[in-house]
Amino acid sequence: PSQQDLALMLKVLDNGYSIYRVPKALLNFYVHKPGDGITKTGKDFVEQVRYYHRLCRQSFSKLNKKQIDKIEHNFHNRLCNCYIQMHDYANAKKELNTMFRSRPFEISNYKNLIKITIK
Repeated sequence: PSQQDLALMLKVLDNGYSIYRVPKALLNFYVHKPGDGITKTGKDFVEQVRYYHRLCRQSFSKLNKKQIDKIEHNFHNRLCNCYIQMHDYANAKKELNTMFRSRPFEISNYKNLIKITIK
């Protein structure tokens, strides 16, 4: 499977630990397009994102509303980008609509809107 970093963070949270971030980038992280990474097809990647989204929601009781909103937005952003890569603009628009409703001023919303518009 892919996204082992997310799985590790969820296990850490589920075991009662907190996660803190260092405000400086310590490494470069490459986000693969669907089909370029461990998960070989866009549909498989979508299912993995949805699986981890469900797992993540199980840990929401340990987070505040601001954290939950950010996580939800990030999952919808990931799905929107996946659908754009797959040329599935109907589902990309649905995800984008959810992104705008939850966090209307996020720059990623506008980036995705441009990608969908200039398809």
